[in-house]
Order: sequence, then structure tokens, then C-alpha cells
Amino acid sequence: MHQLPCFLYEEGKHFTLPGPLTSLRRVFSRFVQIAKDGRPTPDPAIFRMVTHAEDAAVFLFPLDLGVYIDSGAAESIGAVVAALPFFPGRERRHILTDTGDSLETIPQPACIFSTSILNNGRPDVIPMAYCLPEHSLANPPSFDWRAIRYDVSFVGNVTHPVRRVMVASIRKEAPHLRLFVDFDNSTVIDGNACLHQPQSQERDAYRKALFCKSLLTSYCVLCPPGLGPQSIRLYETMHAGRIPIIIDNDSRRPLENIIDYTSFCCIIPKKSVLHTGTALAAWFAAQTQDSLNRRCTLACRVWNTWFAQEKHNEALLNIAQRSYWSM
Repeated sequence: MHQLPCFLYEEGKHFTLPGPLTSLRRVFSRFVQIAKDGRPTPDPAIFRMVTHAEDAAVFLFPLDLGVYIDSGAAESIGAVVAALPFFPGRERRHILTDTGDSLETIPQPACIFSTSILNNGRPDVIPMAYCLPEHSLANPPSFDWRAIRYDVSFVGNVTHPVRRVMVASIRKEAPHLRLFVDFDNSTVIDGNACLHQPQSQERDAYRKALFCKSLLTSYCVLCPPGLGPQSIRLYETMHAGRIPIIIDNDSRRPLENIIDYTSFCCIIPKKSVLHTGTALAAWFAAQTQDSLNRRCTLACRVWNTWFAQEKHNEALLNIAQRSYWSM
């Protein structure tokens, strides 16, 4: 894709957040990078920044909507977007991102990318993948099958009761499967980023290291919903070269017309969640050592092909170009 001429809105110059929203954390759009001087700038791999609106093909709102929508302020942040100086008449050329967990979104028409969409939700909202945190990106994939100690693992917070349900079912119905589970019971205080009650730096570093180690020592990783219908674990697991176990819960996954998720995931039907152990036992019985290894390798290849930051941004904008823009 050639660089798109992009106009980036500046906070304080083109828009101002209402008082109640200023206390919330500022999370930048996945299409925004922070320059050395600390100023936000459009991703230079896909955008060419312009200073005059008449020269722009697209308009980029710099802040991610998710933290505001998850906090119950969809109407307020929607009003901010509607009041942008170049929004009227160019609504579909305005690029907005929402990495929150809420299924709600702003009512205004725009080019919206979201990580939380159901099949019966707004058809014009485009599904996108989560961006991986630094500790996951720094954990390189491994295809040393000798390091595998577990068939299934889960390390994380209990942000959704289905997580305990799945684990309990595996323990009861498939005790022969090698299972590693470590639940973090700290209280989630901000669903948008799954921030927990403050812990020590040592504890935080330990949890991250344990999670990364569990990925590389397991064939499969439970990736059930958290506060939203999707989980960032899907993408962390793929990046690590392991097999995601996901629930077919009517959520829309990114690039479903391109990516065959069944080729590298283990998908549990929603109606079978209470009997996850039985479903997994049957799935593992149908696998060979080679097929497990192939799925791991393919998962990593798909992540690198479609979900690495620059490649996913380009794929998303290609969809938007076909859906909204004619350039």
C-alpha cells in the first residue's frame, strides 16, 4: 500500500476532552507512534502526514476510544468525535480505533476498528487484533518440542467465570492431559488494559515471566474471553508458536475471510464449554505429534504474516479502502 496522505488531529488544537474524561488514561490509536520529541505522529509506514485538511485522504483521531467507552462514556467521546472540525461530510474517512472490551461503540459513522465485535453487532465496524505488550513481543517463539511439558496451560486473571469452568472441566473429564494453571486473583480495576491492584515490581515481573514460560512449555493455551468476547492471549499464543484454544462465541475475528483459524486453533463450540475436557480429549486423540507441531508452526506464521504491527495496520487499511474509500 502506498502512503496515505493523513491529517492527524491534535489535542488542545483541534479538540478538547470534557472534564470527566481528562482523568482517564490516554491510550493512543494503534496507527499512532510517539516521536522522539514525545509528540504523536501517524505510522510512517502507511501514512504521509499533511498539515492541510484539503490535502488529506484520511483523518486520524489520535486517541483510542476504548478506555472511554469501557468507562461508560461512549456518548461523551462520540460527541468529541462529532465536533472535530473536519468530521462533517468526511465521516467515513475518519479512522478511529477501539481496543476496549465493551461491545458498545460510538453511534457516529466513521471508519472504526475494534477488538470487540459480535456477529450481530454493527456490520460496518472492522475487527482488528490486539497489539502485543512488550514482554510478549520480547519472548521469541520456540520450536524446541523437547521443551514441551504440558498439553494445556493458562496463566492469568479470572476476569470471566468461563475460565474457571473450562479448567474445572479439564481436570474432571480429561485428567490424563498434562495441565498447568496459575490463576491471578487480584482485582481488575481497569478492564480496558486489565490493570490489577498495584503489586510490587518483583511480583509483576514474576507473573509476566511465568506467563511467557508457560507458553513455550505447552502445546496449547486456553484463550477464553475475559472482560470482552476476545482475548489478547489468542495473539500472544500465535506469536509464541503455540496452539490457541478458543471458544466459538459468535465474536468476529480479524481477517476471517483470509485466515482459516481452524487450521491452527482448537475451537470449542459454545454449547460444549461446560464439557471442555471432553472436547479437548477428543481433539487431542485426533492429533499426531506431527500435526501438533504443524499447527504450532502455522500459528506463528499466520501471526507474522497478518498480525505483526505494520502488516496488520496495512491489512486493516486495505479493508477500509475497499469498504469506504476510492483512491
